[in-house]
Amino acid sequence: MKRLSICALALLALLASACGNEQEVAGPVAGDGTQLTVKFVTQHTGGPAMRSSLVSDDPMHHVTSARILVFDGTDGAAPCVADETIARWAALPTRGDTAVYTLQSYIPPRADSEAEQPYTVVAVGLDDVSASAYRLATPATLAEAQMVLQGTQADMAHAEFFTGQTEALLGARLHNEAVVELRRRVAGVLAYFNHIPKEVTRIDVVLPDGTNQHNAMPLAATNTYATGSLAGSQVLLRFEGWTDDDLKAESVTLDDGTTYTKEPGSLLLGAYVLPLEAPAPAEGAGDEATTLQIVMYKADGTEYGRKNALLPDGTRQYALRANAYYSIGRKNKDIDKPEDLDGEPGDSWLYVDGDWQANVDIDFDY
Repeated sequence: MKRLSICALALLALLASACGNEQEVAGPVAGDGTQLTVKFVTQHTGGPAMRSSLVSDDPMHHVTSARILVFDGTDGAAPCVADETIARWAALPTRGDTAVYTLQSYIPPRADSEAEQPYTVVAVGLDDVSASAYRLATPATLAEAQMVLQGTQADMAHAEFFTGQTEALLGARLHNEAVVELRRRVAGVLAYFNHIPKEVTRIDVVLPDGTNQHNAMPLAATNTYATGSLAGSQVLLRFEGWTDDDLKAESVTLDDGTTYTKEPGSLLLGAYVLPLEAPAPAEGAGDEATTLQIVMYKADGTEYGRKNALLPDGTRQYALRANAYYSIGRKNKDIDKPEDLDGEPGDSWLYVDGDWQANVDIDFDY
């Protein structure tokens, strides 16, 4: 059976309590401008929505709040003319399979025209973690709208957020509607290892030398990758300090109360990552820089060995794209296959789901 889309996961689980409630929209008052209703469309019809935990189908609330930003125009210079927060996402009324929100303030009319003009509507969906990990200041223009990390790398590793953007024609003293679909704007990286050599006490999954994660995500739809640099963030995932009991455990309970199973002798870790472009080839090196490497260390800090994480077609350089899921070893509801770290040195394969929103929906936790 096809997995539910993340729109359903991020929206409908929180909308069920409000089903059947219609939001009455008051008519605009002459001179006040344009009233705007934003409709969040989902793909799911009927039944309670689900959002997968690490490997289970337990229902989980996800989006808890949102921001709606309206810009007068469609290019980067378009000024922000409305900014409202939806503090209680679960309380939004619904119409069929959509959530509905009417802005409390009117969009001011353009002074030079009462005809319909193109505006840009941007929506940002947040959970409790991303709401504290990232800052979304009120931007002056569309180009300045961005999610900026205000916490640590560990905060970013636990935080995902969703954005949607649409163009709407708004006219003075009219009531208008805009339809927005929220899409995940972070990538996910998962590492699942077993047969760990006894000499190894630390395992890092790293970006190429000199490469750090980004720390800001511009929200305009034209922005594919994040920007900025988070110092000291070359290591995406780090395994250390594990015990024999950690390795032997076949069932682990996360902080949120959900439980997943794993292979005995294995370790598993994942993190959210802001979209990152493919690395440039290393200077003076005969080989291209590999986007992800597995580096193993002994107790004295010396390197035990390393493996390149390659795409199935052998590609070494690849981007970490928004809403894509990159897995070393495979772990989901149907597949339980950790990557073997023992044996002869060699490359590891990286499994990629390019539409995580529709097919994977895995929650990462340490």
